[in-house]
Amino acid sequence: MVGDALSRIGSQAGILPLENRIRIGPLRPDTCQSVRMQFIALRPGLHSVDTLTITDTEAEFSLNLRSVMDIVVRDYF
Repeated sequence: MVGDALSRIGSQAGILPLENRIRIGPLRPDTCQSVRMQFIALRPGLHSVDTLTITDTEAEFSLNLRSVMDIVVRDYF
């Protein structure tokens, strides 16, 4: 399954998210929610998550976050 995903996304991907959609319940104004995202490492190196889209399904509004995080993958073999 990972091999099929790799062939579709090309040779540049170093990490692959295990979920592409995470839903949280409605938030009241001035509140926050922590979310944990899991990735699978495909190759060692420094990999960036450049864009993360947050969508409010009720208001039909989307916000794109830029330069979200950098992930370091080390090869231990």
